[in-house]
Amino acid sequence: MSRHLLSLDPGTLGFHLPFHNFAGHAAAAGFDGIESPCKDARAFGSPSALRAFLDGHGLDSKIHSCPWALPANGAVPESVFLARLEAIPEIARFARDSGADALSVFLRCSAEGMARLSLEQVVARIGALASAAGETAITVELNDPTYLRQAATIVQSVPNCRLLVDVFHVIRSGLDATWIASLPRNAIGWVHLSDAGAEIYERRPDDVPREMPGDGVLPLRELIAAIEETGYLGPFSVEVLNDRLLCGDPADIAREAFDKARRAVP
Repeated sequence: MSRHLLSLDPGTLGFHLPFHNFAGHAAAAGFDGIESPCKDARAFGSPSALRAFLDGHGLDSKIHSCPWALPANGAVPESVFLARLEAIPEIARFARDSGADALSVFLRCSAEGMARLSLEQVVARIGALASAAGETAITVELNDPTYLRQAATIVQSVPNCRLLVDVFHVIRSGLDATWIASLPRNAIGWVHLSDAGAEIYERRPDDVPREMPGDGVLPLRELIAAIEETGYLGPFSVEVLNDRLLCGDPADIAREAFDKARRAVP
């Protein structure tokens, strides 16, 4: 029997898909849980209504993602970030009351129109989020290689903050399983699982599409073993952002994602 539960990220089936449909396909495919975008979760009106919906599908949702409007990037200009921060306590409370353990956020400072933040500023922003979220943990995805390499410093600097490890971003940043294994014990709060073709090593990584687990060349067994070495016992969430795959039936995509992830994750 596997040691890890499997979760599904909504991007794998396409962010255009209504949340009810996404959850239904995930459940039918065999997933244990889903990631819930904060906007979709709060549309239920109350944590109990969301919890009842998830229970009806046999799903957990241990993490609520992107707690703000588009652009969901946490590297927005300072005035925008401060305005968004005011909503975090209520969003975090809703997530916690519905059974979630954490809010996930990402910072991609290299994106167009985003603030170019120093390491100290990144730590300060994540610290402000963690403080506003109270008892709900903040799980941060660092999409820029510069900040990802400093992940240990960042999570050790902010109480109640853990790292979202995306194996695709680890490899595209020139890092590897040894780097993951060097992270502080219990520093990882969530994992995104996907694969990629050999071009991830050969050309500009932003141009490389993600593939289903096992369909590419990433050393998934080594990466997963390194993640486990840090003490991580949580779910592995399939996040395959690939427009080509979205041409298919969402139900078929969900089943394929589950079957391939189950073979990849021990």
